[in-house]
Amino acid sequence: MQQQFLPVCAPTLAPALNSVTDLARLPVIRENAQLAGWSEWLAPHGLTPAMLSDGPELADGGLCLNAAMSGQGVFMAWAIIAADALAQGTLVRPLPGHAVTNDFHWLVTAPESHRKPAIGKFRDWLRAELSASLGTGV
Repeated sequence: MQQQFLPVCAPTLAPALNSVTDLARLPVIRENAQLAGWSEWLAPHGLTPAMLSDGPELADGGLCLNAAMSGQGVFMAWAIIAADALAQGTLVRPLPGHAVTNDFHWLVTAPESHRKPAIGKFRDWLRAELSASLGTGV
């Protein structure tokens, strides 16, 4: 599964984001001082991460999601870890689009594991869960 990123924020912050350029005046939450996914998401708009405002720097993506939920700024989240919060309405997508990176998530098993029914059932369950969470065919 290819890693997807999308900008998220608290519903209360979303009205301040009417266009991509509004990101220059709102806090942008960083995981470990990195801006993962921002370059790929901004590129189609002709922009770079240099235009983004400073914001909280946290050591974990889960902490960054919590900061976004509490209105501390905009976070470029992995689609899969933001899916539940988006479904519950504690996070929203203030701007359209997503970015894909060259990073992937893989299910890796031992060479002969494909013959074990439990491995196949787990793989099928995982694909169904990911499809349901992301709203895509995985």
